[in-house]
Amino acid sequence: MRIVLASYHTVNVKHGGPRTQILQTKKHLEALGHDVALHEAWDDSPTHSEADLYHLFAANFAVYDLARHLKSVGQPFVTSPIFFTRRSPAVIRWTLRADRIARKIAPGLWSDYGFTRDICRWSAAVLPNTSSELNLLAQGVMIPRENLHFIPNGVEERFLYGDPSLFEQEYGVTDFILNVGHIGVERKNTLALIEALASIDHPAVVIGKVSDTPEGTQCLDEAKKNRNLFIIEGIDHDSELLASAYAAAKVFALPARYETPGIAALEAGLAGAQIVITPYGGTKDYFEDMAHYVDPYSVEEIRTGIEQALNAPKDNRLKMHIERNFLWKQVAKMTSDVDYPEAEREIIVVNDASTDSTSSMIDRESWADSCKIIHHETNRGRSATRNSGLRAAQGELLIFLDCDIEVPPDFVSKHVERHNDGNIAGLLSDLRPASPPAEKYHSYLFNGRRGAKLIGGERPLPYRYFILTATSIKRSAVEKTGEFKEELSGYGIDLHYAYRLWKSFPQNLFFAPEIAVRQHKLKPYPEALADFGDYGARNLPIILNDYPELDKELGVDYVSGGVFKKLLGWLLFNPIARATVALLNALLPSPLCNPFIRYRMVNALITGYRASLNNSA
Repeated sequence: MRIVLASYHTVNVKHGGPRTQILQTKKHLEALGHDVALHEAWDDSPTHSEADLYHLFAANFAVYDLARHLKSVGQPFVTSPIFFTRRSPAVIRWTLRADRIARKIAPGLWSDYGFTRDICRWSAAVLPNTSSELNLLAQGVMIPRENLHFIPNGVEERFLYGDPSLFEQEYGVTDFILNVGHIGVERKNTLALIEALASIDHPAVVIGKVSDTPEGTQCLDEAKKNRNLFIIEGIDHDSELLASAYAAAKVFALPARYETPGIAALEAGLAGAQIVITPYGGTKDYFEDMAHYVDPYSVEEIRTGIEQALNAPKDNRLKMHIERNFLWKQVAKMTSDVDYPEAEREIIVVNDASTDSTSSMIDRESWADSCKIIHHETNRGRSATRNSGLRAAQGELLIFLDCDIEVPPDFVSKHVERHNDGNIAGLLSDLRPASPPAEKYHSYLFNGRRGAKLIGGERPLPYRYFILTATSIKRSAVEKTGEFKEELSGYGIDLHYAYRLWKSFPQNLFFAPEIAVRQHKLKPYPEALADFGDYGARNLPIILNDYPELDKELGVDYVSGGVFKKLLGWLLFNPIARATVALLNALLPSPLCNPFIRYRMVNALITGYRASLNNSA
């Protein structure tokens, strides 16, 4: 994929966290095989004009014009908003309402929240890096939650291997208190940190560029009063000396007004330092219970937190936690797995006259903005519901998804990628339970020795294993097969359609074990048996009328075959056999009971079919 990374025009000048985030994202996306470029205002090369995707870092006025242009030319983009405020979601919503009114009454009046809202709503996906940011965007800016994907900030692996001796030899200090960040920026709260350090008799180092602000000047003045504290005005982020400083420090203090989450704190934590940090902005998503959280508005609390960290025993839990979860290579993989083509796809929701709160939920503005909603006035059944979706769909690839299925972020893109193989007409996902099976029947359903799992991903599937629970089919194959038969309801719909599809594409239906989805609603066994009985009584006669050649495949020749076959059917499927199997099914543990579970399902089908023949006789 060709990806262009872009941000505000001073991002490379300020040398802050966003610059690190962009450069590391570029490096590790390239390692995953993507073609990645940095946006340049004067570069109109094909790399930019033919990009598959732009990734914007920040959702503010500084990138607004670029985002608006990308939207106007139809260029898909995703956004890492880098957005946070201590104001409540209610205040944000109120401000945005005022913003909409102001734009109508007095064009040219804008709000910061308005810029963020517009950019995020234009985005194919929005990638907040803390849960706090995600909640503000969802509850305050009113970005649909299905368009929000939590992608954490990351840290370079090299900070795991810093050599403390380099810094110790250069500055003659070890086991000190360290802070890294811009000095004199109100949000960073460095002045309060320096005031807290004044009463701590321990060496301390602050590394960072000093801003030309009154607070920056005050920070320098206060630092001069503390014989234990010295300020180093900037060490390049790529320098081995910075990694050495983290490795040599005992405590890293970042009591900012808020952090999301503070890349410098991640770097120090990976190096093994104790972390003292603000609780605001989403830091707990990263440091959990392995940091000392302090109120940034209390100098006394900052001092106490630092002293507690100095006296804490050495603990590698945080170091290991960061290494396992937040290295840039892991973050880049998560970013790559977000379903980038979202802007180029349509989501069709068909409400088949539901009786719960579904109608009111999907009629909300956020759903209407991102989905095509179809309401049935009366319940028309699964076949009619799918046909309504088929008629409305515009895409070249159609994906059928039941309402109880949970899919991963890269679900669509993985199906699209597999269909690039011209040999595939239909692709079945790997269906797994959302929670551990609660009964033996559920264990049987997801057994690796049945269904598509028996065939694997290399060979074409027989029609009987091709179910349409989380399945993609090329439009050309759907057009050749036609719509679902609306006389059918319940079990048998998928088999009827899959057989028709298979007749035209016998070598082109496949299973994708690498695309795992989760099923949340599993029927109890007695309910499933009743449905199989109904299947035999109602749908099976319709299927056999259309395709009588399926009688042996479906086992109904035990009922309607020759004399010997009917006799065998009576011996296999009679009240005594049913009772014996039910007892064995109840007594035997899983998977020993699996053959008897299957028998009872077939028996229910056969019994239902017998009843249909008796009724029609």
